[in-house]
Amino acid sequence: MHIACTREETSDTLNLVRLLLEYQANPNAVCNGQTPLTLAILLGHESVVDLLLNHEKTDPSTMVGLGNGNALCTVLSTFYESRWTYAKRLQLVNERFYLKLFFVCISRLNVLWQKVQKFFIQ
Repeated sequence: MHIACTREETSDTLNLVRLLLEYQANPNAVCNGQTPLTLAILLGHESVVDLLLNHEKTDPSTMVGLGNGNALCTVLSTFYESRWTYAKRLQLVNERFYLKLFFVCISRLNVLWQKVQKFFIQ
């Protein structure tokens, strides 16, 4: 699953991830401090992120280890992926993570985190 989520984002990749999920691949498996979801987020693979988040067994609150927090921390981090705009990051948090997350870990305070706080406090 991890390798599939790091492939170039094509329809074949999406079909491969879909097939793996159909055959009970664990979308929450942690390998080298990452889950398939966090890898897809890091690489900016929006359709793979959507597929994983729509899967009933995907848990974005899975702690990934190595100081990486969870998928929400990955979305909020500006360290890796520059293709995710602030607006898209906030949209992901609002539409996808807000209802699914039970625990939120923020390891780095940055401008984006301040914007997220303002977004949810208003």
